[in-house]
Amino acid sequence: MIFIPPEIRVGATLRPGSVFYFAEESHTGDTPHFFVVLNHSPRTDEVLLLVHSSSQLEKVRWRTS
Repeated sequence: MIFIPPEIRVGATLRPGSVFYFAEESHTGDTPHFFVVLNHSPRTDEVLLLVHSSSQLEKVRWRTS
């Protein structure tokens, strides 16, 4: 098997609507989440915009209230 570094794998698949599954360091715990790329031009934009969803509706409602 050939090892492909993560930065190469991500760069090769980085486009609008791409979905990535990883544990984000600022979240509590180490549970991975799905993240969707929102940028129209993620490879050239200065900032990468990601969004993730949650099935825990009560917690989300609490955060946005």
